[in-house]
Amino acid sequence: MRKLSGIIINIMLISVCMGVIPAQADEVGRLTGRVLTTDGKPLSDGMVFFFRNDTGPAPRPERYWRVPDFINALDGEGRFSVKLPPGSYHIGAIKRKDGRKMVGPPDEGDLFYLSRSVTNEPVTFRVETGRVTDTGDLKGAVPYVRRYEGNITGVSGRVLNENGKPVEGAIVFAYPAPGMIGVPEFVSERTGKDGRYLLRVDRAGSYYLRVRSVYGGGPPMEGEIVGKFGENAPAEVVLKTGRVKEGIDIKVRSFSYSEMMEKRKRIRDIGK
Repeated sequence: MRKLSGIIINIMLISVCMGVIPAQADEVGRLTGRVLTTDGKPLSDGMVFFFRNDTGPAPRPERYWRVPDFINALDGEGRFSVKLPPGSYHIGAIKRKDGRKMVGPPDEGDLFYLSRSVTNEPVTFRVETGRVTDTGDLKGAVPYVRRYEGNITGVSGRVLNENGKPVEGAIVFAYPAPGMIGVPEFVSERTGKDGRYLLRVDRAGSYYLRVRSVYGGGPPMEGEIVGKFGENAPAEVVLKTGRVKEGIDIKVRSFSYSEMMEKRKRIRDIGK
């Protein structure tokens, strides 16, 4: 079995990797606040996630993992101060039990916060151009316990390397179109030693699956695990409401920049 170890994103590099902050200062507002546990302790040196209300469904980890639009770091007092495009945002936060700044859905026991009311309804915060919105203290981070609620709509299978062996620590992303560009809609938890994944979504429809070993945008890094479902081109996966489509195995490989450049050279030579 192959374990993906040590492939952790530097939090400063992925602060806004899932979305694009407008370059002009007058096109953004600022959102500030502090994240606390239920007993009032700061979520020091954790990570905070922002989900735009108009780009996807409200986060519901008991049903699916939505990919955040923006990610940033919490300081030693659990505070954040982030420039964001105007709009309404759900807020989530996480602090890994082992102290790692690894981006992605929480593991059992990680401290986890999601902006919800006392009746468990989603809560959003409004960002306005040129203004500062302070959320105050966001209290409620608790040790995460994985649980699934209701009839799940999703896809499952294994992530396998080029030798057919299971890959541990991989993440599967769901895109709405075969080009698989921009921010994906949904993401799985990381695969275990058996390479198995479960990717849950909020609705039926067609999806296209990509695998990476890091959580973020941009080109792959040397040695990163990459892959997609489909031999030569991305293959459509059609999901039905309340059902999990099983047996969708995805083969991956370690990314090599030198191999990529050599392949491009061969293609150019053929075209001459």
